[in-house]
Amino acid sequence: MPNLQFSVPEDWTPDQKGSFFEGVISDLLRPMRYKVTERIRTTGMEIDLLAVGEDDQRKILIECKAYRENVAAEVISKLNGNVFLDDYDAGWLFTTSDLTKDARGRLLSIQADKVKNAKFSWFGPDRIVEILVSQNKVIDPKTINLDSYEDDSVSWTLLLCPSGSFWVAQVSEDGFPKYFGIYQGKSGEVLGESDVDKLRHYLPRLESLELLPFTAPAVKRLFPNEIRSIVAPVVYGMSWKDLRPSRPQDFVGRDDVILEIKSFIESVRDNSTVTRSFAISGPSGWGKSSLVVKVADLVNRRGRSKLSKTSITAIDSRSAINSSFVAEAVRKCFQDAIDSGIVSSVKEISIDDLLITA
Repeated sequence: MPNLQFSVPEDWTPDQKGSFFEGVISDLLRPMRYKVTERIRTTGMEIDLLAVGEDDQRKILIECKAYRENVAAEVISKLNGNVFLDDYDAGWLFTTSDLTKDARGRLLSIQADKVKNAKFSWFGPDRIVEILVSQNKVIDPKTINLDSYEDDSVSWTLLLCPSGSFWVAQVSEDGFPKYFGIYQGKSGEVLGESDVDKLRHYLPRLESLELLPFTAPAVKRLFPNEIRSIVAPVVYGMSWKDLRPSRPQDFVGRDDVILEIKSFIESVRDNSTVTRSFAISGPSGWGKSSLVVKVADLVNRRGRSKLSKTSITAIDSRSAINSSFVAEAVRKCFQDAIDSGIVSSVKEISIDDLLITA
């Protein structure tokens, strides 16, 4: 199933962003014969949409979440609580992203209860795309002709933005996207170079790709960066006098920070935390890269701790030259894990879509 990308201007306020997505969902509900009222406020409750069935008069509270990060469990709990508290017929949650682990657990508990399950529905990105296609608001991207490219080398993303709806194709070669093309969501008509250029501020992550050859007179990049990112490791010095990051064997101190990082990694492996990222901050020259190299060395030397099944790759972010760097870095991390035996060997590591990476 194609992915869903929701993009609005960066200078829009959260209220503007929310109103735009609510408008998309309102347009989706009306063909289902629901009369939709936006921004419902009652005593102790604020809800995005209220949909009333034109045939059966069912009243459905609707929450719309246009998040980049996964949706938390409390969003489901709040909507469910409002439905039962004020005796609405159902609550529907529409999201542009997936659910967190805890939210999926909450969803499963609702689905196991017949009464609660009858009053709650989650419409994630896949279901939203399916409905839009079924209502002929956008065409099925499989009907768009991409000449000689095989289906398994093409990743489709539906871009919803103030300019309209567009299908974005990313064509992969050697396990990584190389070309992209943009098509009108409703008709499938290919956009030329000038029209694509007008959408470039919604698609900054594609700056490292080339426009598909058959969508322009010649293959050329629409973005300034001509060179694909090369992921470079953090290189440490060879002596005390070397100004590069410290060698692991020369690194002294920061024991409390190292212990905190190791504890975090263990908590991830134990699934005792839903957090999957952290930042090491400090002024330039205070040893952040040296610390990363030290921790990587400690983990990759395979002690007897739980970290013996962990792989750390220290990457120099200064080697980034365009948006493909993040995806390339992720692929290198997986490859290092495979090389170290942490992850079972696979035939090929491929990244199909830069729009949903990072």
